[in-house]
Amino acid sequence: HQSMEAVTSKEVEVLGEFESFGFSHYFNKSNDWKSDDPSKYYLFSGRNCSDEEIFVSDKTVMWSAGGVLRKSITLNHSIIQALWTTFVPGGNKDELCILHSGGLSVYSNNGEIYSIVLPCRIKRLWPLPQGLLLESNYENSDDYQLDNDIINLYSLLHPLEQVKPLSYLPDLDDMREWPDEFFVKNKKYEVIFSSMALPYIFLYDTINLTHSFWLLRSEEENEELTYENAKINYYTNEELEEGFVEVESMTTSDIFMEQIFSVPNQENPAFQIFLTSDSSSKNLVFNVHINTTLYGYL
Repeated sequence: HQSMEAVTSKEVEVLGEFESFGFSHYFNKSNDWKSDDPSKYYLFSGRNCSDEEIFVSDKTVMWSAGGVLRKSITLNHSIIQALWTTFVPGGNKDELCILHSGGLSVYSNNGEIYSIVLPCRIKRLWPLPQGLLLESNYENSDDYQLDNDIINLYSLLHPLEQVKPLSYLPDLDDMREWPDEFFVKNKKYEVIFSSMALPYIFLYDTINLTHSFWLLRSEEENEELTYENAKINYYTNEELEEGFVEVESMTTSDIFMEQIFSVPNQENPAFQIFLTSDSSSKNLVFNVHINTTLYGYL
């Protein structure tokens, strides 16, 4: 028999309308705001228990903490996304990653700037416990019919290393296929969740209408696997703009995906995914909001 503790509820108090610090700072400075401006901001909890914000508008990124501007960066290219991640396992040195129309730039906290060579156009970045997950951008559905070697997901574990494709963790009892068949390719996957704290990602297959939950394993955790090198084309930022001039390189995967479970027959991707703990506070619960249903997975 388990005793049930009384659950109390408290009314939420509205303190006022939220205003982005970056928005007010940027447009007070430029006086160039328009009603259809695509500016966006991202809020997160800082390491010093203060609310922090990354604000993106056109070619400018602003990082603020506690209502104070910490850093402002203006590029020559339109900015698609900006986020924090760490390239040190278990480290507390977050680095600012900016995806823009000319490529990917990483700004370290010691002032160094890295320009990353990309294998294709990237739609979105996702933070990992170490490094980044990169989601490729193939908007034209015909690409999936014409090209049998489209890779969907890549990883970057350090700004001085190459961007490398993710691989499925194969069945070791069945190694009859060519090694590069295990790359995550020719799938219309959408990434809908990743975490800097935990090595898991949540994907949505837009063709098979299936959600899937995956554990990410590093190359060191799969040393028993020996892969032949596979050819991947890499491009400089300038070549990306000029139309994908090929530069051949050789690479293998740094990260392998192991499927934990899947949820079939879902016409729409999950609206929201968030983490909570169970009543014992010992187990994490992945809460997945799909349509009007909230699923919880231990």
